[in-house]
Amino acid sequence: MNYIKKIVSNKSEAKYIKMDLIESEGFIHKIILVEANFSHSGIKRTYQFQEVIESDYFSKEEKSRLIYLKIDINKLVYKNTISFKELHLNERVIRGKFVDYLTFNSTDIIFSLDADEVLYRDSYGELINKVQKNNKAYQLKLTNVIYRPDYIWHSCRFIAPTVCYYGFYDNLFMKIKTRFKKYKQWRYHGEVIENPKGVHFNWHLTSKEMLSKIKNYSHADQFTHIDSSEFLKECKKGKLFFWNTNIKNEIVVDKSYSLLPNSFSILKNELSHLMEN
Repeated sequence: MNYIKKIVSNKSEAKYIKMDLIESEGFIHKIILVEANFSHSGIKRTYQFQEVIESDYFSKEEKSRLIYLKIDINKLVYKNTISFKELHLNERVIRGKFVDYLTFNSTDIIFSLDADEVLYRDSYGELINKVQKNNKAYQLKLTNVIYRPDYIWHSCRFIAPTVCYYGFYDNLFMKIKTRFKKYKQWRYHGEVIENPKGVHFNWHLTSKEMLSKIKNYSHADQFTHIDSSEFLKECKKGKLFFWNTNIKNEIVVDKSYSLLPNSFSILKNELSHLMEN
């Protein structure tokens, strides 16, 4: 079987799952949605995405292609941390613990993506064939669209998602039973494919949502000084990066949306609030 595995943490990410369902139809059997009860920074959280799953946002047919996992990492997570090592160990557990909840065959193909990473429809057939033919893992390059759908970070070389046989990792670590070595990132592995295979809807959040993410995600140690949603709003308005406002002329406006997945046209109204400065 062919799977997409995604980490979800915010109800607003549902639109990207809807895009995945559209783009991957006919190629992907199931989309696995993984939600943890702690953030990457070890902050206790509720399972927010359950509300979306129980609503009528997804049709009955769409729900039949979704597997929603509420993973419990209470005994594994480093709590309330801004330590670089602990943040990334927490991240690894969140990304990798799905293997404890489901059974896979070694030849099942898994596309490991974050919630805001959406592949183009024509990427799936090509990548599935490459994995089957060469028995290799591939690391995927994505077009980085930052803050809003028409802001292209033109010089960014974003390479992170991985596609591979489940057995690629099975052979590497599944027999190792230590606390963290059992769980892997399911990212940053394999031969890099330079031609972009999809889009990263990077920081497509309101300023308040951005501030919340900064305190919860795996790079929280780098941004402890950022405590104002108004500052983040001004960075977006000025096309500046909140981590370094001295960098300029990196964001190009593309109102044609030509680099976005075709499914964006169906769901663009759900991102319209991000177009407001």
